[in-house]
Amino acid sequence: MVSTTYKKFSVVLLFLLIGFSRNIIAQYEIKSFKFKKRNKKSLVVPFKLVHNLMIVPLQINGSDTLQFILDTGVSTTIITGLPNGEELNLKYMKELELSGLGEGEAVKALYSTGNTLELDGAIGYNHEILYLLDDVFHLSSSMGTYVHGLIGYDFFKNFVVEVNYTKELLVLHEPKRYRRKNWKKRFSGKQKGIVPIEIEKFKPYINATIEQENGDTVGVKLLV
Repeated sequence: MVSTTYKKFSVVLLFLLIGFSRNIIAQYEIKSFKFKKRNKKSLVVPFKLVHNLMIVPLQINGSDTLQFILDTGVSTTIITGLPNGEELNLKYMKELELSGLGEGEAVKALYSTGNTLELDGAIGYNHEILYLLDDVFHLSSSMGTYVHGLIGYDFFKNFVVEVNYTKELLVLHEPKRYRRKNWKKRFSGKQKGIVPIEIEKFKPYINATIEQENGDTVGVKLLV
């Protein structure tokens, strides 16, 4: 039995490999997510909180509803498995191998472009997807609920996102129409409780300081 700690480490490793794979495959423009209804300012999307991870309902190319972990560290949408034998109509696929996963053996995956993703009242076109042909992470069994994959930057980059963990709700705002009192002050980092982030290679980071036992401090950059 693989420990939870090892699984989490493996998933983090996968994120790094996915970011690397984007540079060696090809560069495709990812179309933005948008609201299905024009002139809509915001959208409320329910999620399930399982082991402190947000799980959202997602459809791919008109498929049945799938369950995806919403994670800021994911640069490309990943399908990790189809536990119920679901069928997907993925577009323009080609096979590749990812090294360094599991026990070190290469894992076969399908790289697909031109896909349509739908999440309640939001839709995105021409999205890239990586489909792992072997379920090496067993997310469904480790989390105790069906999980089909992970989605992150492709989704987060298009909206101002508010998260209500208590009510398990995401509130998505159209950036150009988003208004909030004192937002310039809030997002300049001058107000307590606001932590600025930096986006590098599709991933969000924060700068922090670690104090060691001897009193020395070390500046670090952490993936959110």
